[in-house]
Amino acid sequence: MVSIAREPRPARPYIHARPEFPIRPIVSAARQVTGYLLLGVCLALPLIAALALRAYVFVPR
Repeated sequence: MVSIAREPRPARPYIHARPEFPIRPIVSAARQVTGYLLLGVCLALPLIAALALRAYVFVPR
């Protein structure tokens, strides 16, 4: 008697569009740059406030 069960087909390779460069390093670099910008702004705010206060207090009259 002939078996009607067939051999499973080989799985098709996973096909996806590959970008020219991986995305993960770009996201990581963007987060790093954002962190540095945020740190720079946080460090610059007291300096800006001090300069503004100095300009306000020592206004030549």
